[in-house]
Amino acid sequence: MTVIMLSVFLLLVLCTGTIYSQLPRVCTTPEALRNGTCCPFFEGSECGSKSNRGLCLPWEKPSSYSPEYNDERLFWPRGFFISTCECFGTYGGFDCGGCLYGYHGEKCNNKTNPLPRREIRELSFVERKRFFSYLALAKITKSKDYVILYTGNRFRRETYKFLDASIYDIFSWIHYYSMKVVIKNDTFDDSVNYAHRGPAFIVWHRLLLLFFEREIQNLTGDEDFRLPYYDWSKDETCTICNDDFVGSTDMDGNIGKLSHFASWKVFCSGYNYEDAYCRVAAFPHQMETLLRKPGANPQANKLPSYEDVEHTLNFSVYDTEPFNSLSIHSFRNALEGFIKPSDGETPENNMHNLFHAYIGGTISQVAISASDPLFILHHSYIDKITERWIRKYNASPKSYPSNDNPGHAPRECVTPFLPCFFNEALIDISTVFGYTYSNLNQSEPAEEPSVNGYYWPVNYGGCRPGIKLCEWMTKGPREDFPDWYIDLQRDPDSLADIFRKDSCGHREATTHGSLHGEA
Repeated sequence: MTVIMLSVFLLLVLCTGTIYSQLPRVCTTPEALRNGTCCPFFEGSECGSKSNRGLCLPWEKPSSYSPEYNDERLFWPRGFFISTCECFGTYGGFDCGGCLYGYHGEKCNNKTNPLPRREIRELSFVERKRFFSYLALAKITKSKDYVILYTGNRFRRETYKFLDASIYDIFSWIHYYSMKVVIKNDTFDDSVNYAHRGPAFIVWHRLLLLFFEREIQNLTGDEDFRLPYYDWSKDETCTICNDDFVGSTDMDGNIGKLSHFASWKVFCSGYNYEDAYCRVAAFPHQMETLLRKPGANPQANKLPSYEDVEHTLNFSVYDTEPFNSLSIHSFRNALEGFIKPSDGETPENNMHNLFHAYIGGTISQVAISASDPLFILHHSYIDKITERWIRKYNASPKSYPSNDNPGHAPRECVTPFLPCFFNEALIDISTVFGYTYSNLNQSEPAEEPSVNGYYWPVNYGGCRPGIKLCEWMTKGPREDFPDWYIDLQRDPDSLADIFRKDSCGHREATTHGSLHGEA
């Protein structure tokens, strides 16, 4: 008989000093910050544990940890919290009080009808006005769940402060925060950020759209709401840059007074100091107003073409080395817009990047670009192109490449979202997440979801404790595991037995011998 021994490595959980982040409001209390724990109560217990929704579990320092990167966002959320909620099954949310994207109901056991995101010109007049009204409501409604972080000195955490922000400005802030220059050896490295110039570009923005879509659904009670997109591939100029849609502009780039967005302020606008976070957040009167100058840039005076889109879809490999703006024959790099789609090699400003440059004004300043609602329509179309690619090549999480770029590794969490979603987990057909797109190419039918019907947005190796052990204990390089290991079943009660409370009030793993017995 062969004895299969699975060693559970001790997860070291240490008492640490005060740590800060842009995170759920409830996790910015003095106690949560002091303990380094983001495990809010739901239904009377941490992470809804008494309701069998989740557990408060610790993080460990990954094997690929690099001390020269002292950026607080790296290996999210370890730089801030040493314990967070781990939700079971189809439960989700930072307190396990919600459902995974693609599920709903009190027990999160109802699959969401994957309604289509439609082209904005497909919407009726009433539907279009409703969408703009939802955005306006999100712009003025304070988020009850989240706060934002601002400081004049990123190196001094004692200067960090939390502020209320509207739901839309939280959305804008998340993009801004991910774009801030990476800190390496106490200096700034602008060659990479957490949402662009690497494999995570596509999946990062997919998750941002999912987050905002649900925020709007929760705000309005409209569960059937889906974000629209703008298919710019058949337009040489922006045909929705008028007051019937996203607003006209004057010679100075100001949005027309008849537009829904004429008076919108740009969150975190002003000079983009490398060593600061959103310095104007506490001073709304200092924020700039929304600007656009479509077609005014002589280097970007027309939109990407239909042919550019089709050429981009010809690259079957998701991304290639060196996994940055120099990658060639890479679907990600062609879609992001650093190479010429027709040959996949020549450096060229195209696709995603070209649209930002063409519109000009606020959206061309990448860090604050999400403050322009046109950002949503643009990135929804980028996601539709991604969806076509996923269906065309039957892509799955395994299509996401192994790499060690900060924030872009397949099993790093998408920064700065809680609960954790691995980058690779977002490479799946959109119906898994509860939506689809209008006018998808019928020659590219949806395949079955690649991960047994739903995805695994978790922090323990790509699968959910309580469902399967899988790679839970590895968190290292990706490997192929034997079937007996992959299929090892776990349940919440036996998983909870692994953990006990340590002296700091955190979860700590105990060391077990055989968890599987003899075979």
